[in-house]
Amino acid sequence: QKFKGKIRWINIIQPSKEDINYLKNFHSFHPLVLRELETYSQRNRAEIYNDYIFVVTHFPIWDSRKQISVPWEMDILLSKNFLITISYDPLTEAFQELLEKIYSRNFEEEYLQDTAKLLYFILEHFLIFAMRQVAHIQEKLQKIENSIFQGKHQEVIPMLSFVKRDILNFRRILRYLKEDLSSLGRQGPRLLGEETAPYFQDLIGDGLRVENIIENFKDTIESLEKTNNSYI
Repeated sequence: QKFKGKIRWINIIQPSKEDINYLKNFHSFHPLVLRELETYSQRNRAEIYNDYIFVVTHFPIWDSRKQISVPWEMDILLSKNFLITISYDPLTEAFQELLEKIYSRNFEEEYLQDTAKLLYFILEHFLIFAMRQVAHIQEKLQKIENSIFQGKHQEVIPMLSFVKRDILNFRRILRYLKEDLSSLGRQGPRLLGEETAPYFQDLIGDGLRVENIIENFKDTIESLEKTNNSYI
């Protein structure tokens, strides 16, 4: 997919060799960057090159089959003139919703004029989606609390373990994502201009809000576990 206005946005899903060759001809990306784009990356990173920033991000996405939050990777190549986003899994619910937003508004005039604003639009969408994702944790916490005070102390033990595991995974993914956002907050304005700083600072704030929610859930599950142990 190629979205073109004053700037260009190229979105690649499950990159092929042809896609990597296209990027090689599109811009003078470092060979190591192109190699890393061929497949999944194990770690987050945000590095500035001569005229672009390379970012590897992972967002927490709920996997209904595994019943746990798993990392969904999106790699980013950001410059003043273009934004390239690469993902390695088939379209997720979050990305489908993003495309719906794109095609249901005056997208080109509003967002294809400034790469910082476009990146803000995309990352904010995924952060908001992450906040919605934690709703299932809140529902489970309420169910656990009700079960404890109904005297179902043994039955609730597996529920406590599964929710604790989900919260742990979510926190781990989010911690690395916050580091990416902080790096973008430092490097983005250096490359794109200081006038773009508010976009990156707002993203850092969004990440902090998600972190506050999941930290509250961590405290809650620990309190519920102590309460249940006391009953037992």
